[in-house]
Amino acid sequence: MTSMTATLAPTTTSTSIARWLELCWGIPEPSQVAFADAMGAWQKAWEESLAIWAPQPASAGRQGWAEVAAPLPLAAPRMQREYPPGRSIDQLEVGQQATFTKLVTQAEIDGFAQVTGDDNPVHIDEEWAAASVFKGRISHGLLTAGLISATIGTQLPGPGTIYMSQTLRWTAPVRSGDMLTCTVTVKELIPEKNRAILTTIVSCEDREVLVGEAIVVPPLAAT
Repeated sequence: MTSMTATLAPTTTSTSIARWLELCWGIPEPSQVAFADAMGAWQKAWEESLAIWAPQPASAGRQGWAEVAAPLPLAAPRMQREYPPGRSIDQLEVGQQATFTKLVTQAEIDGFAQVTGDDNPVHIDEEWAAASVFKGRISHGLLTAGLISATIGTQLPGPGTIYMSQTLRWTAPVRSGDMLTCTVTVKELIPEKNRAILTTIVSCEDREVLVGEAIVVPPLAAT
């Protein structure tokens, strides 16, 4: 029995398991050692498999689990966009004009319907709209009016302008494929209240499709 133990050279783990088997189950020593060595081999294989996922130094030649899971470095901050300064009340004068031109597409009309929830079929259903008084799909009126906001907010008076009020009167329908031009003109200035009154006209080729008047607060002068 002593020679068998010496030949198999059981590990400390194997010897502990062998003793437990003899005391609890009465299994003779040769079988104990064989079973215990099998368990020891399984334990070693398990420990080696766990080692694969352990963090490894860079000199180990492979990347450990902790390195793989490390967060990626933060992206460089985006460059801040530069905007042209808007005109303050003292930089405006009666008669000043600005224009903005845009092609209206059916995709934009459909997108406007989705964003606002205004899915009136006259805007999005060609078959339905063809039977209407318009004989085809037309743009939402406020999509056309959006060109006024774009012109005021980006050109005259420009960035920083506060849009206070707007009157609107639509004079003709707008359809997909129409090229629209908005013209904003300074009609009156009220310096003591920092207010400007603007005439606003949207046209398609030579015909007006929307006319109105806006009251705005120009941006304050840069200091």
